[in-house]
Amino acid sequence: MNKLSENWLVIVAVSSLFFLSYGTRNAFGVYLKPLGIEYTSPRALVSATLSIYLITYATSSVIMGKLVERFGFRKVILLGILLLGIGLTLSGRSSSIPALYISFGVVGGLSAAALYVPCITKVAGIVPSKRGLNL
Repeated sequence: MNKLSENWLVIVAVSSLFFLSYGTRNAFGVYLKPLGIEYTSPRALVSATLSIYLITYATSSVIMGKLVERFGFRKVILLGILLLGIGLTLSGRSSSIPALYISFGVVGGLSAAALYVPCITKVAGIVPSKRGLNL
């Protein structure tokens, strides 16, 4: 496989990971009302889950950058995929709001950071002269 094909394969793989990771985050608003009904909780308590997700995502991005430097792109991306699967599985099985905070908020936020940081860094390094096109 030539270098150009390999680069586009990486970009397609990263796009797929972003579709899964950010699709779950962006779809959270759709489930806000049903989750409130399921847990008999006000929307404020349910929507705090997304706030925890975003705070975890933002604060752990720095840590994920250090992990990429130490262990490489592939291992951190695999960690992100594993965390995404665990977080979504636990979220689907959560029986209370605090469980949702941990499963989707904390584990989901960690998975988003573990996927975003190495993927963006890798794609930006593929064709430095056309970063805007790649990203």
